Amino acid sequence: MVYNKRAASVYIAVIAVMCLLYFRLAALAAGGGDALPSLGGQYTRRLDIAERRGFIFDRNGEPMAGHMDGYVIFIDLAALDIPAETAAASLSVAAALSADEIERRLRTGAPFILQAQSPVDSVYAQSFPLYKRQLSGTFPAMHTVGYTAGGNGVTGLEAAFDAYLNQTGASLRAMYQSDALRRGLRGLPAEVSPGSYMLPAGITLTIDLKLQVELERICDEGVPKGAAVVIDINTGEILAVCSRPVFDVYGLAGYIGSGEGEFVNRALCSFTPGSVFKTVIAAAALEADPSLFDFEYTCEGRTDISGKIFNCHLRWGHGTVTMAEAYAASCNTYFMQLALELGYEQIYLMAKRLGIGTQEVLDGLRVRPGNVEDNPNPPPAFTANAAIGQGSLLLNPLEAARMVAAAATGYLPDLTLIKALNGLDGEVPLGPPAPRRVLSEYTVERMREMMELCVAEGTGRSAMPAQGGAGGKTSSAESGQYREIIGEGGPVSAVQVVHSWFAGYFPAESPEYAVCVVIEGGVTDGYRAGPVFASICEYLYGR
Repeated sequence: MVYNKRAASVYIAVIAVMCLLYFRLAALAAGGGDALPSLGGQYTRRLDIAERRGFIFDRNGEPMAGHMDGYVIFIDLAALDIPAETAAASLSVAAALSADEIERRLRTGAPFILQAQSPVDSVYAQSFPLYKRQLSGTFPAMHTVGYTAGGNGVTGLEAAFDAYLNQTGASLRAMYQSDALRRGLRGLPAEVSPGSYMLPAGITLTIDLKLQVELERICDEGVPKGAAVVIDINTGEILAVCSRPVFDVYGLAGYIGSGEGEFVNRALCSFTPGSVFKTVIAAAALEADPSLFDFEYTCEGRTDISGKIFNCHLRWGHGTVTMAEAYAASCNTYFMQLALELGYEQIYLMAKRLGIGTQEVLDGLRVRPGNVEDNPNPPPAFTANAAIGQGSLLLNPLEAARMVAAAATGYLPDLTLIKALNGLDGEVPLGPPAPRRVLSEYTVERMREMMELCVAEGTGRSAMPAQGGAGGKTSSAESGQYREIIGEGGPVSAVQVVHSWFAGYFPAESPEYAVCVVIEGGVTDGYRAGPVFASICEYLYGR
């Protein structure tokens, strides 16, 4: 066989051209639909305009995550019906670009998008809302709502509902006809399909944004470190929840090692409750024996229990007091004696009946529940400590608000943060289950009498709002932790950290809200929970 060099060269050239065509077509096909060839050099191309994650709304439909941040404008050059310089001048008014820059982009012939603070709608321009997750470094209910990074939830509900919020997200895109240079073809306008992008899909919270903002303003003034919560007393829906201190999402590294716990959601953390736990003791006594409401005890300022001396906060004593008087005055020795009369088992069972220490997850959020130790045969000193909310006892602010709701109504509601799931095909309401009866009508009447006396004449006077009245219980809870007092030459002494609590309901006559405020180290630092509670109630009255 004779070897023909020329024929071989031609054959190799043909193969090379075919390979180039093959790889070019493969590259176009791999472009995710960006350019699909058709006859005559016409291509169908895709332009991604915007995308969003599922929204988080408050109970009234106001966005708490997924805020509108101006507009995105799709410019379709195939539909441009006025001179480029005229269009550029009009668009530059809304967009943060000069008319010259916009005109340069218009003359390329390829469709494009602009961001603007006001909409521009014409034959050649379509405007759509542009959504952003965090508009600033701090935002309402940030510990509870949480924040995102890289399009995914990192903390709070953003993390707990990450998959669902991604599932209810959507993209906005345009399909248009172009030539090989990506220029739009005249007479063939682009097709923009908003689809689910414009749907209010995501989750609806029980939180009321206006109340949330006001609660945070109040806490900024009176709660440097701690938490405050407001719940619907009948349903258990969480209407507002605040944790302090806060952090800035755009400066996270600055909080590492600060020692202040800015990332901690203190509304979901447990603290030594102190005297607010006397609410449990009183309820347990009344349920066990209604006649104990008239039980009298003479407080002398201190008492000896099995060889251990316990002091009342009033060192010279309260004298002879009944249950209502002792509750209002927060008499320690009275409640120690009452607890010993009852026995610890009755106290433990009532704490559980009121929901303390029973909930570790709240709508996907991890909760540090309170602690009531199951001790079948405790020594008297253990029971005495429990009577005043000390020892191993712990309580979180939401549990305290729920406890108050039960004491004021007789019914224990389930706590909830999620009101509805807004899917792409409609809303699914998630109403809370009906609260369950846990206290008798007699107990409720006596409990409200005591809690309202505490606010009117007792230790809770600073919690009395200007209108509406209220009931509740104060607490100055010794944490068992100590803080060094630093002098010029270094540490000079240590002072115990004492938390300030107030847990109560509002208004007095027909309670609608249960509110709890806890200030971590508040008593030590000169902050009291009572006035914060009063400010919250005064806002609620104005509503």
